[in-house]
Amino acid sequence: WVYTGSSVLGPRRLDKLGLGREVAQVTGALPQGGGKVLLFSGQSFWSFDVKAQTVDPKSLGSVEQEFPGVPLNSHNVFQYQGKAYFCQDRFYWRVNSQHEANQVDEVGYVTFDFLQCPED
Repeated sequence: WVYTGSSVLGPRRLDKLGLGREVAQVTGALPQGGGKVLLFSGQSFWSFDVKAQTVDPKSLGSVEQEFPGVPLNSHNVFQYQGKAYFCQDRFYWRVNSQHEANQVDEVGYVTFDFLQCPED
């Protein structure tokens, strides 16, 4: 789903975006600037062109290589305040991208550390 003001676009079938049939779900997206977004699924990610609404087939990347230290089976990937977050179970891994290098700079509990929910 894409929400822009009062307009809504989606959902679209993943194969229509240029992802192979082996991709059952997208677990997250990270904006990259220039109208590009990284789409994540399992241990892989692709560059998605927002204007063309297609994935660059040559852009297949490895989460393990480009984002070392994050879980390879994250169930949620998103950007908040300029940093990437990879979530697995009750935990998150925050990734700082400085000097063209992606580096985990914080690991914590989603409920307590990120959402700041009070403990019972």
